[in-house]
Amino acid sequence: MKGAFTKGTARAVRLCLAAFAILFPLHSALAVCTPALTTNSFIQHDLAASYCELCGVGPVRVRVTNPRNNNEGDLSNIVVTEDLRASGLTYVPGSTTFVGFNVAAPAVFPPVVSGPNGSILTWTFPGTFVLEGQSGGAGNKEAIEIRYQVRRFTGLSEEALVTANRTFQGSVRFTPSCEVTIPYTDTVVDEMPIRQPVPRVTKLGRNTDAGQSSGSYTNTAYGNINDDVIWRIQVQNQGLAGLQDLRIDDVMGTGNFVINYLCPNEASASAITANNGILPGGSPCLTVPPGNNIPNFAVDDPFGTPSNDEPGAFVDAPANGSAFLYFVGKITTSCVGPRTNTVSDVQWGCEVNAPDGGITVPATTGGVVLRENVEHPREESRHQHEHLALQRQ
Repeated sequence: MKGAFTKGTARAVRLCLAAFAILFPLHSALAVCTPALTTNSFIQHDLAASYCELCGVGPVRVRVTNPRNNNEGDLSNIVVTEDLRASGLTYVPGSTTFVGFNVAAPAVFPPVVSGPNGSILTWTFPGTFVLEGQSGGAGNKEAIEIRYQVRRFTGLSEEALVTANRTFQGSVRFTPSCEVTIPYTDTVVDEMPIRQPVPRVTKLGRNTDAGQSSGSYTNTAYGNINDDVIWRIQVQNQGLAGLQDLRIDDVMGTGNFVINYLCPNEASASAITANNGILPGGSPCLTVPPGNNIPNFAVDDPFGTPSNDEPGAFVDAPANGSAFLYFVGKITTSCVGPRTNTVSDVQWGCEVNAPDGGITVPATTGGVVLRENVEHPREESRHQHEHLALQRQ
């Protein structure tokens, strides 16, 4: 229509003016940005939607926004760089997407990957892509968001992510229409959030000869000589990523109790106690060597979470889930004081890094060190147990 002046036309005119100013610099009002560019923030990481994941892949979002009004400058010749620094993280090929806010996103293209361990990612947008200044509130501003994924660089230990410095830097370089002869760079530095398992270990017992069911586990198990007791170890994963490569030590105080079997589930443990402590045929339970000491036990199939502990998953305890182990044995005397059961040296890791275990403390998050929690129960004999025995007669 005659006299029509569309947004596309305005964009083209601004690009022409920028090109003319580069060829013929003018010291005019166009050459001075008001307010100064330093008063604005042009690049931000969305830390609520960005994270790396232990033993896996995590998403990252970085957004470039033109916060200026329509008479305060457009942004062209945009180059975005993500420096993952010493994190050991790198780009996952094919993971880039662009999301435009109040502007059409250009066709997707991958970053140029460079630097140590592929830590530097650079997206150079076409010169025709411009973020124009827009008046109004934040919801009216033009922005482009880059979404991509990261994982540990091939050849580096996956498990070492928990001790790595996850500080990373985003930067954007652009030509402002108000100062076309002087490219401007803005940067932001953040700590990459991490999703990881955080185990909490609890060991409880129940005396099946006292009629205690699977819902009757307690911190202290009471009983008399020859009573069958099941000790349940629960490894609850309170983190946001699946727990792999679980490994534990278990030591039962000697003198009044002997561990005979280690079982992967409640049913197989109960089958032994129902058979007076004798292993039924076809049982998946393992026979425990003498000494009540089980060191360096790797929680692999059929233990842990068998449905998840397969090639391609390798998860022993899913996020917000648990892995269980069941120790079965007998009280051997009523005349010895209480003994403490100790689950110790709880370790986890990544299946791709041998051997099992390797991590004992979760990664620091925001300067805070998360710690696994282990509860150590007791087995008691003597007077209380004799009283229980009398009640059952």
